[in-house]
Amino acid sequence: MSDSPEGVLQLLDAHGELRSMDDLEYEIIQFAITKSQGNMSETAWGLKIGRSTLYRKMNEKKFRRPAPEG
Repeated sequence: MSDSPEGVLQLLDAHGELRSMDDLEYEIIQFAITKSQGNMSETAWGLKIGRSTLYRKMNEKKFRRPAPEG
């Protein structure tokens, strides 16, 4: 969604309105998964949440775990 540089979270939408917490959380989790190359333990550790919490949030937001690279 974002035209911001990698690692920069855009707080406003295209209309200058604040984005929802759900939208921001989705983007944060997606970035963390990508940064950890799909390693869920590392993703959860980096976000300072438990893996079960990470999986619950992913299920709530309809995430799909990325396929491993290589």
